[in-house]
Amino acid sequence: MPVSSKEIEFPIHTSTACQLKWSHSTLFLNIGRTASCHRVSQDNIPNDFDFHNTPEKLEARKMMLEGKRPGRGCEHCFNIEDAGGMSDRMMHLKHPDILAPPELASDPLAVRVTPRILELYLSNFCNLKCVYCHPFFSSSIEAENGKHGKFVDGNVKIPGKTVYSKIGNPLKDKMFAWLDDNIEHLHQLLLLGGEPMIQPETLEMIGLLEKKTLPDLTLVVFSNLTVKSDRFASMMQRLKALKDAQRLEGIRIIGSIDCWGREAEYVRNGLDLDLFRSNIEYILDETDFGLNINSAITPMSITSMGDLAAMINTWNQKRRVYWTFMKVNERHLNPLMLGPTANDLGLQRAYDILDPMDDPDLI
Repeated sequence: MPVSSKEIEFPIHTSTACQLKWSHSTLFLNIGRTASCHRVSQDNIPNDFDFHNTPEKLEARKMMLEGKRPGRGCEHCFNIEDAGGMSDRMMHLKHPDILAPPELASDPLAVRVTPRILELYLSNFCNLKCVYCHPFFSSSIEAENGKHGKFVDGNVKIPGKTVYSKIGNPLKDKMFAWLDDNIEHLHQLLLLGGEPMIQPETLEMIGLLEKKTLPDLTLVVFSNLTVKSDRFASMMQRLKALKDAQRLEGIRIIGSIDCWGREAEYVRNGLDLDLFRSNIEYILDETDFGLNINSAITPMSITSMGDLAAMINTWNQKRRVYWTFMKVNERHLNPLMLGPTANDLGLQRAYDILDPMDDPDLI
C-alpha cells in the first residue's frame, strides 16, 4: 500500500499548481461525467472507470507542473488572481482537509494518482422542487418539466423534457466496485443529490461502510432533511454505530435550507419545516456528528434569513452549527442584482442576529 498522504504535504509549488486537480474528483453518475472542481469543464467517465485520471486531467496536471495554465475552466481562479484576489486554487493549496495523493510521497511529479476526496452525485432522485434548481439535480423538477413542457417568458427559459433519471445505471455498480478496492485511500467521501437520504444507493453505501474499517475517512452527507422521521432515525443510528465503533474518523451532515418560515417552504417547494427542525434536533440530541447549514441566497430568501439565524442561535445552545452560503447565479435569481439594497432587505439583519459565540469559524 502506498505511503499515507498524511505523511507529506502537497509537494508541487509551480505558479499554476492546484491541489484539487491532484486530490479531488466529482462523479455525476447519472450523466457519466467527472471533474476536479465545480469551476472546470467535465470529462467523460472512461470505460475502465479510471475517472480521476482522464486524458484531460492528466494533461492539465502536466501543464501545471510546467507552470502553464490548462484552461477548460481554470480561468476562473487565474482571473481572480490576476485581479489581485484570493482564488479557490490558492486557498486549497494549504487547506488542512485536502490531503495529497499517496503517490506523491515517492514521486512528487506524479500525474497519475489516487483521489483523496470524492464527491458523488448518485442520482437526481429528489423529493423537492426548489425554485432555483434544475432537473439535473431534481427528479421532481424533471417530471414536472416532462408534464408541462417548455416554458418561455421574456428572458426566463425552462427547457422541456431532458432525461437525467436512470434506472439501473451500470456506472453505479462500477462505482461501488471502485470503492470496494480504493475507499481506504479516501479522506473525505461526500454524498450529494438529488436527496441522498431517500436514495437507495445511500443505503448500499452504508452497507459498504459497515464492512470496512476506515479510520481516516470522514463521510459528509448533504440533505434537505425533509425525510420521514423513522427512516431518518434508522439511517442516523447505522451511521452512529459506525462512528462509535471507530470505523470512520467523522461524520458531518449538511442541512440545506435558505431561510425560515413560509418563505423557506416557498423557495424549496415540498420542504416541511417541522420535519426539518425535528431531524436537526435528532442529530443534535442523539449523535455527535458535525452539523452545517448551507443556504442558497436569492432575492426570495433574503428577507427571512434573519429568522434562520435566530434558529441557528437556538441550535448552537446545544452544539456548534456552522452556517455557509452560496449565491444563485441565474440572472433573475442572482442576489447581486439587488446591489447594496440586499443588506437593507435582510442580509444585515441576519448578520446582526447571528451570534458567533466567540467562534471565528462560525460563519
